[in-house]
Amino acid sequence: ILAFTDVRYAPFDQALRQLHLRHPSVMVQIDTVSSPQAVRAISRQIAPLALCLLPQPIAGLNCEHLEREEFGIFCGVTHPLFAREGCTIEHLRDESFVSFSCYNEGGTLEPMLALGVGAGLGERIRGTSAHLAEVVRMVQAGIGIGILPLASAQRELDAGLLWRISPEGVKLGADLYLVTNPAMPLEL
Repeated sequence: ILAFTDVRYAPFDQALRQLHLRHPSVMVQIDTVSSPQAVRAISRQIAPLALCLLPQPIAGLNCEHLEREEFGIFCGVTHPLFAREGCTIEHLRDESFVSFSCYNEGGTLEPMLALGVGAGLGERIRGTSAHLAEVVRMVQAGIGIGILPLASAQRELDAGLLWRISPEGVKLGADLYLVTNPAMPLEL
């Protein structure tokens, strides 16, 4: 199974639990990859299924919309915008930016690119990682601001390690899809 980093989707967790109960001898492997990498692997029948963030379904693949994931713009404690209210998107455009490495892959498959570009962010990328925990670490360290899933950033937010910058009128989100290839039947 391929999954975008730190995907949190309770029905998927329940499906994994049921799979294990029904087929306890089956070994499950989940690899973290970017959405474009996952789509390529599914298209080439390298993996049977993936959880991806996509701006729209991909022609030729089965793409089941699961949910809309909300994102926010965050900074760390040492950042000058920490605890600052009333920031506008103009305040953020010249800020250093930490992103998922898929942001640099470009292409129309990656909604993280659309989130950053749509908000006018990402011109000064100072750190990247394919793993959410490392992106959060760099944002916390003050390397730059970053766009993070709200659910995944909540623990650090509650602990006072991150600050959500909320420019008026900026709403960020991406759609989570279960992606399979119709030419690769899923069987146990």
